[in-house]
Amino acid sequence: MLEQDDRYSAGLGFDGYSTPAAVFDGNRVDQEADKRPPVARVPKRYGNGRIVASERIMGLRESQIFSFAPDGGDRKALTSSGYNVMPSWSRDGRRILFSSNRGGGESIEIWGMDADGGNQRQPTFNTPGVNFTPVESPDATRIAFTARRGNEPPEVCVMNADGSRQTQLTHGLGDRYPDANVPCWSFDGTLITFWAGKEAQYGNVWVMKPDGTNPRRVTDSEGRQNSDDPHWSPDGTKIVFGRGRGGNRAMSVLEPGTGEVTAFATGVHWCDWQPLPSHSSP
Repeated sequence: MLEQDDRYSAGLGFDGYSTPAAVFDGNRVDQEADKRPPVARVPKRYGNGRIVASERIMGLRESQIFSFAPDGGDRKALTSSGYNVMPSWSRDGRRILFSSNRGGGESIEIWGMDADGGNQRQPTFNTPGVNFTPVESPDATRIAFTARRGNEPPEVCVMNADGSRQTQLTHGLGDRYPDANVPCWSFDGTLITFWAGKEAQYGNVWVMKPDGTNPRRVTDSEGRQNSDDPHWSPDGTKIVFGRGRGGNRAMSVLEPGTGEVTAFATGVHWCDWQPLPSHSSP
């Protein structure tokens, strides 16, 4: 197993859009990185290091997915029609999951494709409401995602990679935590971290087993405060997440075992943790 350079990639904007990014080592900002689009979850030791993002097409009700080289060059369109958002890499870097309305109707479905945009397929069909934030399990057998059915609150769900056996994992976590979204698998597949709270108001980061059991809150934001968008470190010992909103938002690292939180950047919306071989350039 290759050694890893534990650096963070952070997008300065809403996830799933080609907004600038910055790279941090906990103490400094890589100034060149602010010209790059968001870095996707691609373990460098398996994938080709490309970045995937979606971009709104101005003047049209469309959003298309593109991939880039790490320096922002070699841009390649992977979709060409419809509203396609929230792409995420498979852990081996060979596949991309995303949400799209291209199937017609009012629903937003989960789609998948190869890294080059080929072999596009649709695991979910005719599901009422919206399916979004899809992420593949490390062994590629399951997909965790967020589903909103009609007027019901959003909840975290899981299904087989072919779309079968869709199972709702969260069912509200008390009066203060009716909504749940943004699931993320740990790198060994034994845990899922996610956000729960009141959408657009407040919430905290939670962790549960992949079958939905043993949910526990791991951040302590109180009142109208918000801790959101959690992602695991490659070794599974830490979670990077955002705390606060707008320009006051701070990216932080949590050690779930001790509850210790360390803030390392402000004004950043979205952050993810990508393992890189120690001999590779970021």
